[in-house]
Amino acid sequence: MLRSVASTIFFAWGWQSNPAPIYPELKQALMKKIVPIHAIEFYALLVTIGMVILCLIFPTAMQQCSPYLLLLGMVFPGIPHGAIDQHLNMRRQQTPYFLFLFIIQYLFLMALVFLIWKWQVWLGFSLFILYSSWHFGETDFRRLNSFRPVAAFLSGFSLLMFILSSHPAEFLSYMRLFGLEVGGLPPYFFFSVAILCLLTFCLLGFQNITDRRWEFICVVLVLVISVRLPLLLSFGIYFILIHSWTSWLDIKRGLRATNGQLLLKALPFSIGAFIFFAAFIISGHDKELLSPSYMSSFFIALSCISAPHVLFMARFYREVSPTQSGFEN
Repeated sequence: MLRSVASTIFFAWGWQSNPAPIYPELKQALMKKIVPIHAIEFYALLVTIGMVILCLIFPTAMQQCSPYLLLLGMVFPGIPHGAIDQHLNMRRQQTPYFLFLFIIQYLFLMALVFLIWKWQVWLGFSLFILYSSWHFGETDFRRLNSFRPVAAFLSGFSLLMFILSSHPAEFLSYMRLFGLEVGGLPPYFFFSVAILCLLTFCLLGFQNITDRRWEFICVVLVLVISVRLPLLLSFGIYFILIHSWTSWLDIKRGLRATNGQLLLKALPFSIGAFIFFAAFIISGHDKELLSPSYMSSFFIALSCISAPHVLFMARFYREVSPTQSGFEN
């Protein structure tokens, strides 16, 4: 009996010397359904688990290294995935003075966001959260072949608020960088918000995602496990390993380009961004990278750069055909 069962399993997985044609395809299909080993979300999950183990062994060192790890991820794919924006508006690239008009539009939006921050800090912060939520939700839902505008925004908002509310002490410290004091809240407030956001994120995902649920489950596991990481690392894992890689692959498919071609397209604006951040760090060489003045300036600059990027990515997604809105790895 045992020999018969073992033989059946042996042949079913196609390990015999002359396998039937159906077995390799069956094995491949089962592996794709059960474990999405080729999905970027699965790799992000492995990195998250590794980071948590390192944080348990070297907690102080990982806390101090978190901004430098985030900067390393910004080198690629963080900054390059946003440095191709001038190539995303495919219908207007052939028009005269396109690059000049693109730069003017980009700088105008950045200046507008900066002025909003200077006028009302709470409004600049709120807008940053809102358009980031839309951008994250749109990218994730299009990748998972389930884009619906309202659900995408709510999903992105619940994801971002879960990351923030699951790190209450660090979140409040960053709020104080901008002079935004949040006091008088009961101890269980942030815990309740985090649970509500996680449940909302899961509900929206399982209601709207049908084809790639295992990838979505990996995202949920990344969010839950990264609660044990510092806030910067928790956000960085999602932003760099999931969001930025997803956007990079979407652009690669939409522009029908190779990775090398995309890197060349992104090179001019990437160099400009690298010079900007290098000057930003050197200008305050006597300060720590985690100092309040550094972090507040960094987040304001990031929000200014993000606003036009969100707009151009939304235009890009509208231009690609429906069959291209969900992208393979």
